[in-house]
Amino acid sequence: PEGSGDDEVIWMGSQDNKLYRYVPTLALKEPAQQFKALIRSISSNGEPVPIVPETLPFSQNNLVFEVAYPLYGTESKTTFSYWLENQDEKWSEYTKDFKKEYTNLDEGTYTFHVRAMDASGHVSDETSVKFKISPPWYRTILAYLIYLGLLVYLFILFGKYQAKKSRGKAEDERRMAELEAAKDLQNRMLPKTLPKVEGLEIASYLQTSSEVGGDYYDFFQQPDGSLYTICGDATGHGTPSGMLVSITKAGIIGLPQMPPNKMLSALNTVVKKVDLGILRMSLNIALVKDNQITLSSAGMPPYFIYRAATNTTEEIQLSGVPLGSFHDVHFDQTTTSFN
Repeated sequence: PEGSGDDEVIWMGSQDNKLYRYVPTLALKEPAQQFKALIRSISSNGEPVPIVPETLPFSQNNLVFEVAYPLYGTESKTTFSYWLENQDEKWSEYTKDFKKEYTNLDEGTYTFHVRAMDASGHVSDETSVKFKISPPWYRTILAYLIYLGLLVYLFILFGKYQAKKSRGKAEDERRMAELEAAKDLQNRMLPKTLPKVEGLEIASYLQTSSEVGGDYYDFFQQPDGSLYTICGDATGHGTPSGMLVSITKAGIIGLPQMPPNKMLSALNTVVKKVDLGILRMSLNIALVKDNQITLSSAGMPPYFIYRAATNTTEEIQLSGVPLGSFHDVHFDQTTTSFN
C-alpha cells in the first residue's frame, strides 16, 4: 500500500512481470461487474482431460469438473450450481463444493453447465463445455456389422445343418428300406418247408442280427431219394452278403447232380467270376444217400456225427478255402457210413 485515505494506492505484481495499481476510492465508484464462472480443469480416472474435450473414448466416461469464480475476498462463501445436459433433469442446488463428479456416463453428447453465486446472492453468468463420449468397441458400427455378418453366417450354417440332417434322415430311411428288402430277400433264399425223407429227422434254425447276415442253409431232395444239405456263411453283413448268398443259391440250383467237392469247385468258379471284392462264401455240402454220407467243405467249421451204437461223436474236419478265394481250387471229400 502507498498513501492513505483517498490517496491510498495498492500495487500488485503479476506472473508476467506486470504491475497493477488498485485505487480503492476509484474502484468503489465503478459499477459492479458480472463475471462468468470458470471451468478450471477436467479429469478422468485421475488423468487430465483438455478443457475442450470434443470426443472422449468410452474408457473416460468418469469425469470430474473443477470450477472457480473470479471474485476475491469472499471465495469461501461462493456457491455453485451444476447441470449436465442429457444427464441431469435440472440445475442442482447451490453448494460450496467446487468439484462435480459424474461416473459411468453412457455414450452420447453432453453439455456441462456451471454458474456461481457470491455472498451477496448475485448469480454469475453460466459457463458450459460440450463433449461427446464415444460408444465402447462392442457397440460401434463396425461391431454391429460384425454381429450381422456372424448372424448371417450362423443362419447359413444352420441351414446347411438342417439340409444335412434332412439328407441324413432320408439316407437312413433309404438304407433301412434297402436292409428290409435285403432281409426279405434273404428269408426268401431259405427253404420254406423241411424235406421229408424216410429214416431221417431234419430240423433247422437261423437267428440273424439286426442287419442282413450272410448265413444260409438249404436242402435239395433228388429224385433217386438222395438229399443234399447245404450250410454256409458269407463274410460280412448287409446287402453285399445277401447278394453273395443269392448268387450261391442260384449257382447250386443250376448245377446237375454231382459229388459235393465237384459242386464246390463249380460254385467257386461262379463266385470268382462275379468278383465281389473281398467278400467270400464259406460252404459245407453233405450228400446223404442210402446208408452213406459224403462230405466236402469250403472253409467251414467241422462236421459232427453222433454214433448211437457206440454213444460217441466224431469230428470231421475237411480242408478247403472259402469260395471266391482263388481260381481252380480242389476241395477235399470224404464218405462215411450213416445208419
